[in-house]
Amino acid sequence: LCASRAGAAECAEMDGKRYLLTNKHVIYGQKRVVAFFSNGKKLKFGAMEVAENADLVRFTIATNHPVFNVSSHEPKMHESVKIYGNSDGKGVITEIKGEIIGIGPKELEVSSEFVQGNSGSALLNDLGEVVSYSYEKTEQNTNGQNDFLISVRFIFYLSYLMIQ
Repeated sequence: LCASRAGAAECAEMDGKRYLLTNKHVIYGQKRVVAFFSNGKKLKFGAMEVAENADLVRFTIATNHPVFNVSSHEPKMHESVKIYGNSDGKGVITEIKGEIIGIGPKELEVSSEFVQGNSGSALLNDLGEVVSYSYEKTEQNTNGQNDFLISVRFIFYLSYLMIQ
């Protein structure tokens, strides 16, 4: 996601619709939000929906651009994962490998090192399926970092408010 606050966003299908997902804090305060694919092509998106109780926002997209599939299996401890994001806001996609080290009813914790610019990144399993999305949290995890991941299974149950 390109804005003055560098972050990441991914396209995924949820409830039969395609969305661009990122964090609220990535776009907060922006007068205009613009998103680009890694090839530089601008993404057209529609209505914004904001999660009520999580640092997540999604935009409807009407494109044939490929989207990530959401994993249908429950995450497992020590499962290998990868995060593709805009590390340090440098405008390039980077890969950070890790594993799941904590599973809760609403959150996952991973060993991957998060840095600024990874906000809004999807966490992918070895099959390339979305397992979770990152979001900002003020308390530190066991790695001493402030980023947690919100589980995909929880994202589906969030209430989203339509912003006109």
